[in-house]
Amino acid sequence: MNHIKASIWDQTLTDVLKEFPKSTYKLNHGDLVVRFFNGSEIYLTGFDDKERIEKNLGREFCMIYFNECSTINYNAVLLSQSSLAQNIPGLKNKVLYDMNPPPPTHWTYKLFIEKLEPKTGEPLKHPDNYKYLLMNPMDNPYLSEDFLETLDALPDRERRRYKFGEFVKPEGAIYDEFNIETHSIPISQLPQMEDFAVGIDNTGNNLAAILIGFAGSNVYILDEYTAYRQSMSEFNATIYYKWAQYSYIAYPDPAAGPLNDLITNASKTDNAVEPGINYIRELIEDKRLFVVLKSDGTVRCPDLIAEIDSYRYDDKGRIIKEDDHLCDSLRYCIYSHAKYGGSIIQRLEA
Repeated sequence: MNHIKASIWDQTLTDVLKEFPKSTYKLNHGDLVVRFFNGSEIYLTGFDDKERIEKNLGREFCMIYFNECSTINYNAVLLSQSSLAQNIPGLKNKVLYDMNPPPPTHWTYKLFIEKLEPKTGEPLKHPDNYKYLLMNPMDNPYLSEDFLETLDALPDRERRRYKFGEFVKPEGAIYDEFNIETHSIPISQLPQMEDFAVGIDNTGNNLAAILIGFAGSNVYILDEYTAYRQSMSEFNATIYYKWAQYSYIAYPDPAAGPLNDLITNASKTDNAVEPGINYIRELIEDKRLFVVLKSDGTVRCPDLIAEIDSYRYDDKGRIIKEDDHLCDSLRYCIYSHAKYGGSIIQRLEA
């Protein structure tokens, strides 16, 4: 909300409105709403406050515009589109998106470039409804020559992204040695699992869970589940319904506090960030970590693969906390299992 207020409300939108007579619109600076003389309205909002989201989802819109959608979770996009229900005769409802291109595993690339449903990998039913337009800085008459020269001086990856609008894998990738070609296994070739565990990121609006299987010294990523704004009891019931057959131990985010009492088979979680990351990096380097492929060759956990590709450090060595909920779940699960280990059946037998 603070970002959209600083960039859109305080700059772009109000600058554009200065070109129109003040009598044709009114600004509500408290709620970030523009109301026009003909009854049209523009609402600005963020995804960081649950009550605000619910308030806006209670309205009906004829157009939704996701600004900088490379930083917006796909679950939030799907939920927001449920409000695209305003019926205005002669007007076709639309959703608009803009962004600086993220890595090619991002949901926007799958949806608009590959014409695939990001969650299932299935071809879109109406692919012609999804259009994209490449707009480079050279096409913008309001940018100065000095700024364009600055873009020319950027390193290769950044120049390709910010000047030419290419989808490129970022520098500083945390799991840089992960490769889907060498770190995947067909479901038909899975060995007999010895333990099962579930890692859960259950703080905030974006909820995520990963089902992991363990066989010998190898780790197998079997399934994923993500939700947006689900209650904790509903979230737990969903993953338990999906995976109860595996008699798993759950490793939830310790920061969730009392909410973890609602998680079935919850156990102590080790949330050591760097040791957990380093342990997973060792598994990747030793080729002991695998994602499972479905019978048609597609990945069972596409959202996690997208997160792994964009999971990175900034130029000061700090983890960039963007769209990393499944990566956090992965770390909770794998590192905690390495320290505490065992399925609930084995623990009961012991």
